[in-house]
Amino acid sequence: MPNVIIIILIVLVSLFIIGTIVVCSFLDRKVHLKTRVKKRDPDYYIAGGVAPERILFRTSDGIPAVGLFYSASKEKKPIVILLHGYAYHMGGYHERTSRLLKEGWHVFTFDFRGCGESPHNTCTIGLKETLDVLGAVEYLKSREDVDLDKMILWGGSMGAVTALRSMKILDNITAVIADSPYYDMLTVLGIRLKRKNIPSFISHYFALVLSLMTAGNQWKNSVANDIRNINSVPVLFIHGDKDIDIDVDDTIRLHGMYKGPKQLMILEGHTHHDHDNIPGYIDESIEFIKKHLSSSE
Repeated sequence: MPNVIIIILIVLVSLFIIGTIVVCSFLDRKVHLKTRVKKRDPDYYIAGGVAPERILFRTSDGIPAVGLFYSASKEKKPIVILLHGYAYHMGGYHERTSRLLKEGWHVFTFDFRGCGESPHNTCTIGLKETLDVLGAVEYLKSREDVDLDKMILWGGSMGAVTALRSMKILDNITAVIADSPYYDMLTVLGIRLKRKNIPSFISHYFALVLSLMTAGNQWKNSVANDIRNINSVPVLFIHGDKDIDIDVDDTIRLHGMYKGPKQLMILEGHTHHDHDNIPGYIDESIEFIKKHLSSSE
């Protein structure tokens, strides 16, 4: 009898492992089919009449990455770094980029690891993407037309998380715009499961799935812990109150606990982070940037 029980346990564990591998493979393929597109026509990236320079650089841990540099002029100007969300790419911010260029600021955007044209296979949903930002900043240091003492990070979703985390490792950030960040990964998973009437403890299983997919510990993927002791960088927190991907309460909690200069913008009736078409969204974001660029002079 004990041998039968052991065999049953082995079979159940094996099925669990196989099932987890299948789920990981399915989700990984789904994400990468969505984000890994062929190289787009160069005209697709034109914004505000400006054709960007295509930049090849390496992340701080040596992974190749692809970026776009939009030049406002040949003079030394502030730089706005745009950070895209999970399963997205660097080319989706035409209106935002056009407006930033009109203000006379350079714009740099790039594909995170495992996304778009960047060749590495593993996107980590905010765990290691700060290493991509470090590589981007290292590249920007080589340019005489970039004033890195006036650097703004503007991110959405995973990009917002990465922007917030970058405050811990970069000492020259003028301001951050964080649109739809999560508080921590277990909270995101728990809320999503709750909406589907699935017990929240199952979130630990999906944390395991994500950890295997991203080669990182998603149980400890907490933005709140990373920004808890930062108090010097101005942050504009933004979230749509109808967001079903990341709950608006995540941003409200982050805003409440953040000790530095901060503003909160709740977008009533709007969903997840793609907000450029909302009247006033870009205007208010630009005013926030102007305010803190002028105060840094």
